Amino acid sequence: MFDIEVFRHDPNIFYSFARQILPSTTSYSPTHGFLRLLQDKNKLLRVYTQNIDNLEHLAGVREDKLVQCHGSFATASCMRCKLQVSGEEIREDILNGNVPKCPACEAEREQQARQSKNGKKRKRESDWDDDDDDEDDNIIEGIMKVLFLLYIVLTMGISLI
Repeated sequence: MFDIEVFRHDPNIFYSFARQILPSTTSYSPTHGFLRLLQDKNKLLRVYTQNIDNLEHLAGVREDKLVQCHGSFATASCMRCKLQVSGEEIREDILNGNVPKCPACEAEREQQARQSKNGKKRKRESDWDDDDDDEDDNIIEGIMKVLFLLYIVLTMGISLI
């Protein structure tokens, strides 16, 4: 389920599992607070974490001091247009077992549908603007992906299942 090819084929598989592991806590521990204190005293070099709960960030550890090795649900990015949104914006979809859709791509599709109804020419698939930096990202139209282990799979080509 953490294989990018499986995700491309059917993102429902990942998101049906993601709802089970979506962090629900919004309070951090004294240890997270201590990391923030070290940062505030200019003693913190970097925090490496395998946790996906984003509690270090919630405690106030700056992004430039934080390495989330397995990613997190803090943000999601559209696989087509690269729009990045807060994880909170897709949280309800994940909890309901739905595959989150990109609001920008969905709006574009609605506009295309209206134009088609009015007899105007519909935008072709090839007309989508893509920066071509990541050939994997232009495969699924308007699907939001979270940076959670997919980062490892994408960058290292690892199949976890």
